[in-house]
Amino acid sequence: ISSSEGIGSLIGASMGFFTITCDYIGFGVSNEPHPYMHAGSLVPSVIDFIRASKTFACEKKLALDGNVFLTGYSEGGYVSLAVQKEIEENHSEEIILKGVAPMAGPYDFSTMITDVFASGEYPLSSYFAYFFNAYDDIYDWNKLDYFFREPYNSMIPGLFNGSKTWGEVVNQLPAPVSEVFREAFIQDYLEGSVPYLGSAIDENTLLDWKPESPIHFIHGDADQLVPFYHAQNAMDAFSNAGATQLMLTAIPGGTHETAGPEALVTALAWIQEIQNSLSLSAKITVCPKTQKLTAAVS
Repeated sequence: ISSSEGIGSLIGASMGFFTITCDYIGFGVSNEPHPYMHAGSLVPSVIDFIRASKTFACEKKLALDGNVFLTGYSEGGYVSLAVQKEIEENHSEEIILKGVAPMAGPYDFSTMITDVFASGEYPLSSYFAYFFNAYDDIYDWNKLDYFFREPYNSMIPGLFNGSKTWGEVVNQLPAPVSEVFREAFIQDYLEGSVPYLGSAIDENTLLDWKPESPIHFIHGDADQLVPFYHAQNAMDAFSNAGATQLMLTAIPGGTHETAGPEALVTALAWIQEIQNSLSLSAKITVCPKTQKLTAAVS
């Protein structure tokens, strides 16, 4: 409850929403490494939790109207959009999605990784190390010695196995990406000579579909960790695909660290506005059958 996620959930609940906050694989009590920014591994946590919450509400005789909204910040913003894609493509009859408010998420991996590797400029290499370590594990590449300079190639798995706090991870890795990643690997990637990596990045970049449910992107325009262009590129891609229910709110001067509170207030106000405009559907009276979506994590 003392976490930002818990506080956001409490605020949502105080507004009258039945609110759930997902615990991803590798977080909380878990023996699995966290599959950082991997849609196929993270989406099932949310879908399964939505199903479980419906069953819980039914068993406790809590009347729900069936409308579902999604929001999340940073990785949570990315996962919200990935879950929307999964619901609209495979579960639209089961889950009635009415609005999605992704906040400060990295939706355009391909552009971001290319830009950072080409410029060598990024505030914290730890985020990139987290990403590449997770993907190496998920896709079973065994390429850490190729990706990372010594001694980080041997250090990094231990940094991201759940035994360290984020502060400890940051303190043990130099900030510049060029000091953590091998120059030869960066050059190979920029030249298109690492096809398996490019394929995985494309697979998890969320710009190649047409969303149907309303989306309200919220992003600090001074975000140095997840640049504002992620939201703008997603808006442009979805608009070009024919999506029409799109909004983008820029938080002036908002960085990744400071934009969170205003982003959450904006998201919840938008969700409340949509909910107020909807006529109440039939209350849930029958507990849903138990289903489970299997995560694609090694």
